[in-house]
Amino acid sequence: MLLPPQTSKSSAPSDAGLQHTLVVDLREADATYDRVCATVIHAYSPEYSLFVDRLQAIVECDGKDHPRIDMVHILCSMNLPDETIYEVLKGLRPRHFNLQSSVIEECRLESLERLAWPLENLIICSACADYEGEEPSDVVRLIPSLTLDYCFHLFFTPATNAAVRHLTITQNNAVDMFIDLVEKFGVANDLQTLKIQSGNIGNDFSRYTPGDFTKTLKQCTSLLSLDLAPEISDEDKYGNRRSYLCDLPQYFPDSVESLRFSGPVAMADDFSTWLQYATDPSWMPNLQSLAFRLYSSKKSSPTTLVTEPHVQRFLDTMLASHPGLQIVS
Repeated sequence: MLLPPQTSKSSAPSDAGLQHTLVVDLREADATYDRVCATVIHAYSPEYSLFVDRLQAIVECDGKDHPRIDMVHILCSMNLPDETIYEVLKGLRPRHFNLQSSVIEECRLESLERLAWPLENLIICSACADYEGEEPSDVVRLIPSLTLDYCFHLFFTPATNAAVRHLTITQNNAVDMFIDLVEKFGVANDLQTLKIQSGNIGNDFSRYTPGDFTKTLKQCTSLLSLDLAPEISDEDKYGNRRSYLCDLPQYFPDSVESLRFSGPVAMADDFSTWLQYATDPSWMPNLQSLAFRLYSSKKSSPTTLVTEPHVQRFLDTMLASHPGLQIVS
């Protein structure tokens, strides 16, 4: 059976500023849900009709019996919400929308576009397109803050006047999706915060090259916060990809005030470029806070202890050449 729609006060640190979240859970209530044998709740079933009625009651009471709903979180199983659900939600005016995609990993946002919500933040989880790339709805370009979490091969239609200023992409081919979005939306000069955490199975650069990434990153001239975690396995034969990480410092925009970097332990084999830039006070002249670490993959023989002297030397050099810099964990 379907779980009843419910609302709750937002308490997670990432939900700062939120007061009330509506969770529309379209998954099976059984915790042993099987993605192959699950029963689909049809739109004409009595259970579904009751679910919609309860959802309608919540929407009608919005801002009356409880604080106004400012975030809608939809959890899907076999299918994305149908038009009935979106029609009911039309009465809300949320600023944040979180869509947890279905088992078949669709990303259909056309209905969201018709709602004309005043969205400030859009989170898309577990959506996947085919290899050629399935473009999400045009609504994506209109939202200032975009998060693609565990998505894969989501590429975009060229658009002008894009509003995206804050971008987070985690897992799978995160770097490819970043390059495509910045290129298609033309927001290189407008991005203010960027977080990229790649997957650990080598999905990056299936469509673009390391040179495309460094070129795009260098063009982000308004970037204030940069958080990079490229996950390249030590055992994978990615020598050319690993080398771009060693040369990466020359492509960081001067505008960055906060830098967080987590890289593979193999970078320690050629760390000279990072150390060279660290001695230069003119490198990253606006930097105020820095977090830096190297890690090893689970199957790798080296450990983080091997690279600890390299990391500490880099941090000490940065502190000496950049007075007032704060080292954070």
